Amino acid sequence: FVNVGDKMLKMEYDKDMLPDCLSVSFEPDEAASRQEGKIIISYDPSKGHVRDEMSVMLKGLGLSPRMSSIKVKIKND
Repeated sequence: FVNVGDKMLKMEYDKDMLPDCLSVSFEPDEAASRQEGKIIISYDPSKGHVRDEMSVMLKGLGLSPRMSSIKVKIKND
């Protein structure tokens, strides 16, 4: 991710909407203006109900829910 705003950005996600089989972290979890970072999404198939497509809802971006979500697609090979 890149903080394109003028203020410090604290990266957060909606924990209540996150499926048990996914975990999310940010490096860093706070970013200054123009600073780049990483969104790290991990998948553990042994935890909870797994769907082919799941969403991670980011919080505090000032965007619509559709623009604040990351789609995670699970592909079985």
